[in-house]
This record gives sequence, C-alpha cells and structure tokens, in this order.
Amino acid sequence: MGNPTVVVKGKELPWSQSKYGKMRWYMHPELKDRALQTLAVYMQELPPGGRSAKIQQQGEVVIYLLEGEGYSIVDGARFDWKPGDCINLPSKLEGVVHQHFNKSPSGPARFIVAIPNLFDSLGVDMGCGLEVLEEASS
Repeated sequence: MGNPTVVVKGKELPWSQSKYGKMRWYMHPELKDRALQTLAVYMQELPPGGRSAKIQQQGEVVIYLLEGEGYSIVDGARFDWKPGDCINLPSKLEGVVHQHFNKSPSGPARFIVAIPNLFDSLGVDMGCGLEVLEEASS
C-alpha cells in the first residue's frame, strides 16, 4: 500500500442504504487504502421514528451515540440512550440479538459503530453466525 489514508473525511464519504439501514463506512477490511485494517467503523443514521435491522451476531461491538435519543433491545432487554452514551455489546458464543430505535418523531439518530476485524480470520459470521432477523426501516 502506498500512502494510506490517515484522516478519513466523513463529509466526503457516501451514504449507502441496505437491509442493515443507512450507513457511512469509515473503515472496513475491503477499504484497502485505510491506514488501519483491524477495525470496521461506520456511522449509522436512523430516520425519525425509525429502527435499525434486528441482527444476531457475535458481539464485540461498541456503539457511541452522537445525535438523537432512543433505545436498544439487546437479548430482549431495553436500554435507553442519548448523545454521549456508549453501548458495548458482549461477546457470546451463541451471539447477541440487538436492534436500535430512534424515539424522535422529527430528527434522525446517529451513532458510530466499531467492530474488531474478525472477518478476515473467522469470516463474516465471526464464528457464531450473522443473521438479519428483521430489516431496517428506511
């Protein structure tokens, strides 16, 4: 790799919409120009009153809340959050089921997600399976 990207300019990154929701990728194993390949980092935006996909995955996920207020359902338990809060999803052999909800009827909720790059060694399911149980609202 020549000169790796050390500062990723968020405003220059495109948003993408998928079954997971609206996301902007800062770092990902497929983005080979980044200086760091050991993390996957993205911003996710939930529309007013919207929700993320309901996912079952390994865990080992950190979510830092930037904007909006909402709640997350993690393995059936509800956790309320607001800007400045940090969610940390535990690593479990059987995986963790989680989904995030924006309580605001008028503004988006935005958060940054960081996941260790276990994709290269364990595959996209990170050893326990990655399953979308319900798609995100758009």
